[in-house]
Amino acid sequence: MPGRDIPLETLYQQWKQGSPAFEQVLASPEGAAKALLKISDAINKDVADAHTAHALILLSGLLAEGKINVGSFLDTELVHRVMTLVCVERISSVVCASLSVLSFLMLGQLKTYESHSLASSQKRLADLFPEALASFPHNLLAGLVSKLAFKSTQVVVSALRTLNVFVHKLVYVGGDLSLYCQLRLTDFGKNISSILDSRSHTNAAMPHLRTLQDLLKAITRKFYSAFPAPDSDKFVNELIELSRPGLTEMVGVDSEGTPQFEKACVTSPTDCYMQFGVATTEPNPKIVAYLDFMEFINSHDITFTKLFVEHSTFCKPTSRFPLARASRTVSQLILDFFGFEDAAWAILGADTPESFYPPNKGDVEINDSDFHLQSQQLKLTPSLSTMETHTTTSSSASIDISNSLRANNMNPYLFDAMDIHNSAMAFFLKCWRDSKAQLVDYERIASLVALLFQTAKTDMKNASLGDLLQYLDDATYTVMRQKEIILIEDVFVANLKDEFAPMHERFQKEAVSFVKEQRLMCLSAGEWFQSVNPLSSAAGQPTKYYFVILAMGRKVLKWGGYAKQGRNPTWEEAPNTIELASVTRVEMTHVRTQSVSHDVIGLQTRTKHHKVSIYGQSPTPMLVFYVDTEDQAAEWVDGINCLIGKPMSTEKTKQYVTLFTEMSLRAQVMGIGPEDNVECSRVGALPMWAEASDAFYYV
Repeated sequence: MPGRDIPLETLYQQWKQGSPAFEQVLASPEGAAKALLKISDAINKDVADAHTAHALILLSGLLAEGKINVGSFLDTELVHRVMTLVCVERISSVVCASLSVLSFLMLGQLKTYESHSLASSQKRLADLFPEALASFPHNLLAGLVSKLAFKSTQVVVSALRTLNVFVHKLVYVGGDLSLYCQLRLTDFGKNISSILDSRSHTNAAMPHLRTLQDLLKAITRKFYSAFPAPDSDKFVNELIELSRPGLTEMVGVDSEGTPQFEKACVTSPTDCYMQFGVATTEPNPKIVAYLDFMEFINSHDITFTKLFVEHSTFCKPTSRFPLARASRTVSQLILDFFGFEDAAWAILGADTPESFYPPNKGDVEINDSDFHLQSQQLKLTPSLSTMETHTTTSSSASIDISNSLRANNMNPYLFDAMDIHNSAMAFFLKCWRDSKAQLVDYERIASLVALLFQTAKTDMKNASLGDLLQYLDDATYTVMRQKEIILIEDVFVANLKDEFAPMHERFQKEAVSFVKEQRLMCLSAGEWFQSVNPLSSAAGQPTKYYFVILAMGRKVLKWGGYAKQGRNPTWEEAPNTIELASVTRVEMTHVRTQSVSHDVIGLQTRTKHHKVSIYGQSPTPMLVFYVDTEDQAAEWVDGINCLIGKPMSTEKTKQYVTLFTEMSLRAQVMGIGPEDNVECSRVGALPMWAEASDAFYYV
């Protein structure tokens, strides 16, 4: 019989090389059956070896090429064996080959070999695989996800491809909500992050990462508003019970061992689940947000847990933090942050992308060092080279990977959404605690969290994940409250721009007059200055001082040189005179320290020395003195400019004019209340200050 005495290794090599001898084996029904039996025996061996890897690769190739009805010998037991190898095997080549077979089983792309199909035992893969999966879903998902953390790039890419097939065929197209929930409760996010920690993994897996991100967006939209009732399906009750340990650990138990769920503003895990299904005026994530909540409480985030336990222990019942409600709000804000409404989240079709198909022959490399071919057996202990590993990247490398993801039209933060969720929840609770908020203030605190995401989207547009998380962690209630008030002011100013234009012009003139008079008063009071550059004067050389003062009548500057500072002379006592009518210009130059050695440590200081030069008709200055602060230099330069008929020109003076103008304008805006009938040139309701301030606690 053809194929009766041909070893599996020979069949594998003939197939790999495309030998006509292999085609002759398949040409006979008995030869094909014998070859498939050898493949089955090698796969079902108790200990995986090189023959197992060759058999799996050969099976994957036959599935890819559709040259024989492989479904004629497949059964649930063999499919279970392939799933088991995916879940527990550590040898790279065996894992990759098993993943390839699994992908084809899920794709159901078997082509019947018309000339000699074994009709008596035909079975469609589309029927066979669900039967095998029915008793294997959780273990298979966990096994698939665990392979994403492998050191081998080949395994990572294969696992990612197979996971994409799983999500597309069984979750998205199949619409299996329970499988989606099981996927979310694995270490999926953490292991995807481990891929992004490796530049080699990221580069090799980039097409599959892009496909997976599109799939995640699509299934999020698909199940966005789904919310099965607790009694509608067994898996929902199991899901609720899975939240009990994490929720109990968060709220603690009383002296009788009863969980104190009321500390989280819920009465039970079921009540907590139902809070995610509460109807709102706008669509909101329900089961998606609940899964976020489950991941959050089961992550045991130390920072948040510490804050929550401290707050819930000492606060009044009316000030308890609504844990579930806050998590649901954060989930919606994160989806908005990721652009959930954008066209990029469009619904995918049911067609199978080409990237789902595993590679054909020769793409799975077998490393002979993984196997002891002499004994044709392998010890169960895996080598260190095939164990999982988690690497870390430097800050610059992390930014490079983030930019690479952006260049491939991907969001670099989406796979780490739960890290963002945890940081946002910590900020939510800090705001709740610091403002001494109660349940009636929930929307106001939620608006601060929304503002944080709004500012992060602008400020951290091209930042790495670490920088974004640091930005969220550093945010405080006080700072965000100030930003919120400024935004409200800006809305008024923007909407009432035309109406406020005359008022703005008047306030600006008043500010200029105010600053000008302040400058002249400084000149009239007089000031001591150093006559030589304090940063370059020789050691031991006595410092000479000038006292400069504006004389009465504001037409003459009086000054004198002194060995040391003492009592302020009057303008009559100063011996030297500068007629302001003869002054043509006054200049201010920043004086910098010249370091003589690169080894010298430079200390930061608020002192900024400036050289002030007063010129007449001659190119030689009439007077030169040194000022040790920028504010004081601006006072004298612009004060003299005012006296000689020139505009005030320093940046400090411009800043003060702008500041005083805005303060006056905003003071007028704050006076507008709900009782005022404000007509503006733009269409749209204006926010009222009462909405941001009434019945709210400030600390």
